[in-house]
Amino acid sequence: MAAVEAITQPEIGFFLHGYQPPRQIYLGNGHILDIGLHWNETIYKECYKPLLVDNPPPQLGLTFSFYGTLREWMKKCHPQEFNIMRNNLQDNARPAHIMGDPYLHIIFPLLDTVDQAMLVKIGQKAFIEDMGFHPRGFWLPETAVSNTSLNTLKQNGYDYVVLRDYQLAPPKSNPSHVQTQNGPLAVFHFNSKWSGSIAFDNSSTENGDQFLNRVKSEGGELLTFGMDLETFGHHKKDRDQFLRYILRPQVLQSHGFIPLNIAAKLETPIRETTNIREMSSWSCGHDLARWGKGKDLCNCDDPSEQTKKEKRGARIKLQHHQRRINRQLDKLDPHWQPDFINTFLASREHLFNGQDPGSGVSKLDGSTKRLFKAKMYALIGMTSCGWFFGDDKSIERDIPRLMIQQVEQLL
Repeated sequence: MAAVEAITQPEIGFFLHGYQPPRQIYLGNGHILDIGLHWNETIYKECYKPLLVDNPPPQLGLTFSFYGTLREWMKKCHPQEFNIMRNNLQDNARPAHIMGDPYLHIIFPLLDTVDQAMLVKIGQKAFIEDMGFHPRGFWLPETAVSNTSLNTLKQNGYDYVVLRDYQLAPPKSNPSHVQTQNGPLAVFHFNSKWSGSIAFDNSSTENGDQFLNRVKSEGGELLTFGMDLETFGHHKKDRDQFLRYILRPQVLQSHGFIPLNIAAKLETPIRETTNIREMSSWSCGHDLARWGKGKDLCNCDDPSEQTKKEKRGARIKLQHHQRRINRQLDKLDPHWQPDFINTFLASREHLFNGQDPGSGVSKLDGSTKRLFKAKMYALIGMTSCGWFFGDDKSIERDIPRLMIQQVEQLL
């Protein structure tokens, strides 16, 4: 009887997105783009260190991403702590609970299929080099999704993605699966109402026991929440302690919950098929217009008309340069993509820490070297942060602006 009761207990889980943009990018001739580097250190002390280094994170109930550009910074600035974090995550359950990424935080549906596939492979290889295992899940930047993106992920061996609940069409059991050209891909979705409460309502996370009592009224077999990892300790001071407390197995058990076990869920036959809302994301409800898709930008984060014009112009230029670079590379070598992937991986440690990535491209001939460097800068320029914020003086807008300059100098 006890075993039956344990199986039927509702599960609870957090999906958390750990990410910082590339804050130091080498521009050539000794010039470095610095995008608020001090923020990484602040957030590390308030969030990443207490949650992931000082103590092993909860083995179950917590699933998170830790993007490539953030790992690059931590490996350089806190190498010993990075190794501690890595060792904290070495057990059989972890490949299901630490999600992979495309290394760069680019809105995937705005890339063509070639670039999507390359970034998936770059992110996959970089993650394995950094963490020592192949992740089973993939966190799409801003959870921006298309069926093409899901097909690419399935083709590259990923088992699941995480989306916001409104990004799926009913029915949507949790998890459901989407049928891709390469087979079914599991989709976990998180509760928008409670996720918003945790992220933006300070009173909701003041008392862990009261929180668990309130969410229990939601009902269902699985209750999941999704937000930035930085919510716990940085955006909301000391809330890392709240997260650790409510994910203690004995605390969950006392409220009638058990922690979400992703691996076990993936081993259980998924009962329902669902469809995604094409071109949707967790941070824009306007078909990705926040990042310039379509004729007009939306009003997410209240951009001025001048900022909208700049954002749209940057996206058009970068997409034009991407197509131009790809065409030129196709003429040089129709099978250039594997070499580019290896070049990117060999350059990443230096490029994203403000150092000359010369060793990564030194063995290439003149035309290939020039185009590969242009391709790297064009991809970096597509980093979503350049469009996310509406403030006219957002420093993140320097990323697309200066990357466009670099590309145009090389072309």
